[in-house]
Amino acid sequence: MVSPDLPRNISLQAAAQVLSVSEKTARRFIASGELPGYGLGKRGAGSGRPIRLRLEDAEAQLRRIPTAGDDPPAKHR
Repeated sequence: MVSPDLPRNISLQAAAQVLSVSEKTARRFIASGELPGYGLGKRGAGSGRPIRLRLEDAEAQLRRIPTAGDDPPAKHR
C-alpha cells in the first residue's frame, strides 16, 4: 500500500532503494519490461534523461523478487 506522504512518481535512485537493489539492477528490470519506467526530456542514446517510475510499480516488483529462502525453480529434463 502506498503511503500518502510519499510521491507517487519516484526517481530511479529511489526505486532502487525501495527494491533494495543497485541502480544498475533497477535499470535491468526496466529494460527487460519487468518494471515499467519512463524517461523525461529528449530521447536518444546516452541522453542521460532522468527516469521516473510509479511507486506502486516498484512495490509490486518488490513482491516478485525471490529471496534466499525461496525454493529454486524446478529443473526441466
